[in-house]
Amino acid sequence: MKTFAKRLKSLRESRKLSQKDLADILGIQVALVSRYERGLSVPSAATMIDLARALQVTTDHLLVGSTKESAAPQIRHAVLLDRFQRVDEEIDERKELEAIISLLDAFLAKKQIKRMAASA
Repeated sequence: MKTFAKRLKSLRESRKLSQKDLADILGIQVALVSRYERGLSVPSAATMIDLARALQVTTDHLLVGSTKESAAPQIRHAVLLDRFQRVDEEIDERKELEAIISLLDAFLAKKQIKRMAASA
């Protein structure tokens, strides 16, 4: 369990995610991410899959350190994937990342409002 905890923390840090960032992505409490990283709790199978996706690794790599690290990208559109990769390489500051996330959140909120209005 300790090797999983260390691997999880290392992967999270290598992706430049805080515990809060990872918790937000997973929809769980920050304290739970902390417990995973300290080896005090083990995630459920469903959470393990979500962790692997969020950290862009296979569940095998996350669990046992398998050498096949990268999972297939979850982004279907090649142009969008390219833009995300290019932005990821260019981000220097936390403020830039927050601005990009805000733009994406605004886009998603607009889509959700349209869906809600259409179903009303």
